[in-house]
Amino acid sequence: MNRQVEPPKDARQHWSIRWGRELLLIVVFIAVVGTAIDYYRLTQRDNKRLSPAVMEFLTAQLNTPKTQPGQPYLIYTWATWCGVCNLTSRAVSNIAEDYPVITIALRSGDQQTVNQFIEQNNYGFNAIADNDGSLSQAMDVGATPTFFIVNTDGTIRYFSVGVNTEPTLRLKLSLFSQASDAPSP
Repeated sequence: MNRQVEPPKDARQHWSIRWGRELLLIVVFIAVVGTAIDYYRLTQRDNKRLSPAVMEFLTAQLNTPKTQPGQPYLIYTWATWCGVCNLTSRAVSNIAEDYPVITIALRSGDQQTVNQFIEQNNYGFNAIADNDGSLSQAMDVGATPTFFIVNTDGTIRYFSVGVNTEPTLRLKLSLFSQASDAPSP
């Protein structure tokens, strides 16, 4: 008779705690490395401030009821054809309920096409259709999705390309709202 002996219940619990701890360490490591990469990218940008012409155009697009004097806002460059953008647009849509957000749809069609896409996906933001890419080029955007957190004077406080989560963006907006007078890198 070949009987299998089950490990004690404490050993199974210990296994789940160990894996949970490992997973947490991996998530923290990825967050730290991602933040370091984003900071490095920001320090390597030639332009750490958006041009006055771009700022004038973008601030005219801001939803004024959510905009407080000196409050930073999120600029999100995305595209309808971008698979990663489909993941991040929902997060930006949720953030737009609480923070000023400007979105720019890069090479995604005319304004009507972009508006239809936003409506079909129930996104809670409007977008500027940048069908020829000139606005994105003026902002040195080379890929989508791209995220900027910008002060009202055009100083770029945060710059990131690729996947971003809603909690990460909310945290950064909150931190930069509290420290809007602090010098940027």
